[in-house]
Amino acid sequence: MLLATLMDPVFKEAVEFMTEFTRSDKMRHAYDMRQNYQHIIASYKRTGFEAGLEEGRAVGIAEGKAVGMAEGKAEGWSEAARETARKLKARNMPAQDITDITGLPIEEILAI
Repeated sequence: MLLATLMDPVFKEAVEFMTEFTRSDKMRHAYDMRQNYQHIIASYKRTGFEAGLEEGRAVGIAEGKAVGMAEGKAEGWSEAARETARKLKARNMPAQDITDITGLPIEEILAI
């Protein structure tokens, strides 16, 4: 069955081409060079991708830390302002004055 398939003119031509290809040093060399070229290109792409991925992670981590620190500072300042407002309110300071000093909304001061 295989021989019958190989006798088909298309397959016969392909087999003849492959036979000639394996016998010709020049064609084999061209094939090997093409394979080597494809391997080198794939390697460069893989290396570039990995380097880009590492750089992207480093940038992402740095940006994440910066955002986290900014949020932490903002929350710290907000908590400090609330604590100051509590102390001033305990001393019976007017809510408007506390708002001016702490920057907190008057509604928040009244809720404390």
